[in-house]
Amino acid sequence: MIRKISHLPVILSGLLLFYGCGQKEDTIKPVNRTVIEAVYAAATLTPVEESELLAMSEGVMSRILVSEGDEVKAGQLLFEIRSVTQEARLAAATNALALARKQTSSQSTLLAESVAQLENARARFVNDSVQWERFKNLSLQQIGAKADFDKVSLAYTTSRNEYRNAGTRYERLKEQLRLELAQAESNYAAASEELRNYQVKADRDGFVYELLKETGDVVRRGELLAVLGSGEAAYLQLKVDEGDIRLVKVGQKVMVKLDIMPDSIFKAVVTKVYPRLNRREQAFRVDARFENEPALKLSGLNGEANIIINRRENVWAVPKAFLKNDSIWVYEAGEAVRRKIVTGVSDREWAEVISGLDSNSLILEK
Repeated sequence: MIRKISHLPVILSGLLLFYGCGQKEDTIKPVNRTVIEAVYAAATLTPVEESELLAMSEGVMSRILVSEGDEVKAGQLLFEIRSVTQEARLAAATNALALARKQTSSQSTLLAESVAQLENARARFVNDSVQWERFKNLSLQQIGAKADFDKVSLAYTTSRNEYRNAGTRYERLKEQLRLELAQAESNYAAASEELRNYQVKADRDGFVYELLKETGDVVRRGELLAVLGSGEAAYLQLKVDEGDIRLVKVGQKVMVKLDIMPDSIFKAVVTKVYPRLNRREQAFRVDARFENEPALKLSGLNGEANIIINRRENVWAVPKAFLKNDSIWVYEAGEAVRRKIVTGVSDREWAEVISGLDSNSLILEK
């Protein structure tokens, strides 16, 4: 559960004690100070334009060409994944394409055979046409036997049909070979494109923040291989408790302490409040932009943040530990008296006093 408290040194102040002179018990007076109300949030440093490289194929990681922290350029080869099955598929597609191209070229034996059949059919048809014309003329002159003309006419019709069929077969063969070539080209392109998925390249200029695989690892489609980031700028992802999210608004100031730099405080501003609750973490996501960004080309750093909800300058305040249900014990006329007060803004240790006490009231802890 994320706590609504202030943890940062810039927010916390020491307790100022005033001891009552001659009193039976130690007392303090209200303190004039600044009280800051803040919502606590867990913080994670995240690069702007961070991207995850996912495997688009399955195989075995054969080469890793970068290391974590390396600067990379868009299009630079990062990983090579090997797949015996895919390599065999590409080899088969290459052979099929070469054969299909040959079958549609001038060296095609299938086309040569079809052309030869077409030429033979044409020669027979031309010869039978000549014979048919001669016998037709003789028949018109009533010369020769009708049976001889019928025989020549049959041969003419048969060779004419065979010539047409040979032409049709030739055209069909050319179309078939053309389609087979197109299919082979498509299969080759698909196999080549698929093989390119086995060469994983950077999708942007930036830095390698994390590598998730080692050489020899089995890679499955959709697995995370690496995390890249621009390295130029970073923002904060904050996790705010569901009970506090209603208090958080865009533009509010944020004080941040990173675990890696515990002695430094960074300032940021809330830039976006996400409306969906993360049920697993029971928290809402809030993004913040640095005002004085740390010079770190690192990703995933953890820290703590306080989102400033309210800030009150020069107010009278009392320690929250002294309060009991909006009442406080004061020392009056030699006796301890419980008094009801009205409080305002409060932080982890202090509560603003709106009414019920003055600057000279002597307060004691009960």
